[in-house]
Amino acid sequence: MCEFKRSGWCDGWQKLQCESLADMKKAVGEMSKELSDNVKFREIYLFTFGFAKAENQKSLDKATAMAFWQLLFVDRYKKIDLWLEFLEDHKNAISKDTWIQFLDFTVKYPDGFEGYEDDGAWPVLIDEFVEFVQDQ
Repeated sequence: MCEFKRSGWCDGWQKLQCESLADMKKAVGEMSKELSDNVKFREIYLFTFGFAKAENQKSLDKATAMAFWQLLFVDRYKKIDLWLEFLEDHKNAISKDTWIQFLDFTVKYPDGFEGYEDDGAWPVLIDEFVEFVQDQ
């Protein structure tokens, strides 16, 4: 869970031609810019689920999912704070389906829920989130 092997860590920095901490800082800055590209963001987001979940688990621990959602969506989804607040009372781990569907949901409904259908194909957790926001 959230673990890099030493060889992967070293090989990655070597491929980026980083030989010093200053080189690493510069590379991280460049990689951060890639997050504004929707295709690259989706690729990184989908990778994150497998990276963050515990070995031999199908779901992602709720606290870990929340931490990554906050990190990934802080400047990307206006309702991320409401999503995280809503999840405080959610007791279960986060399934891969919910993880993937949340990204699709934020793309389809970035500002509000106009046209949202709770009998659609969204996971129940997302339906409950929409209801939570609308009740506030």
